[in-house]
Amino acid sequence: MRRRISGTWMALAVTVVAIALLAGCAGRGKKESEFWVYSMPEGETLEYRKAEDVIQEMEVMGQAMKMTFNKDMGFTMAPVAGEGTDLVAEVTITSLEASMSSPQGDFDADGTPAIDKSFMMTFSSLGKEMDVSGADDVKYSQGPQGDRSLMADFAAFLPDLPGRPVKVGDTWTSTDEIPVSEQNSELLLVFENLHTFLGFETIDGMKCARIGTAVTGSLTGSGEQMGAPLTFTGTMDGTKTWYFAVEEGLFVKGSTNMATSATVTVSGPQEMLIPMTMNMTVETELVK
Repeated sequence: MRRRISGTWMALAVTVVAIALLAGCAGRGKKESEFWVYSMPEGETLEYRKAEDVIQEMEVMGQAMKMTFNKDMGFTMAPVAGEGTDLVAEVTITSLEASMSSPQGDFDADGTPAIDKSFMMTFSSLGKEMDVSGADDVKYSQGPQGDRSLMADFAAFLPDLPGRPVKVGDTWTSTDEIPVSEQNSELLLVFENLHTFLGFETIDGMKCARIGTAVTGSLTGSGEQMGAPLTFTGTMDGTKTWYFAVEEGLFVKGSTNMATSATVTVSGPQEMLIPMTMNMTVETELVK
């Protein structure tokens, strides 16, 4: 009897140990949720580089036209005292080169007017840009195409964080609006972003969350060319991969691919529809 009881207790003990081991393994295998916020390191200036390449094609009265645009810009972000939980950074343009190729010829833009110019950028701890209006006064010359401001470059520069604890596989959504003023035209780009937390990678010694984003959007606007009213409508579709240093609270780098399909309507005695497509890639990285 004693052996039978001892055997029963031994079996029960083995079962309890097995359950404990399973529970322990489950606990160790579970990935804890994390809550992320942006921060501006006091006394430290961040340096970024942003490269943009655009291929635009359209058909005007049966004639195909192709234009390419390339821009490479460097800038710094230095912390400035903010209010409450909002963050403020002084953005200074350190370099800017741009070029365009079109049926009318090739030319290099003059980035000199923008270099060493600064503006204040206010954003929330979750990355929502609240005030970048000063960027509208920082402009570079596109020669015969006129001046262009840097508002569109910074209106949605920081990817939006989830605003809640997340673990690998979780998703969240955000919306970005980017105004574009160019060549007597006013456009509004609206992006709907679906973000997915894909995992972690180490970049320059920093533990970075890797996020994949599916982007859809719309393009609307109006303008004028040679006295004829213009109307713009279109849709956008693309993807973005970006990295966020979770301990430092920094946007480390991002890569975006975007395709746009649009129609330009020229009003007048005879209405004309101009189909247009545009493919854009943007690479952004924290240099130091």
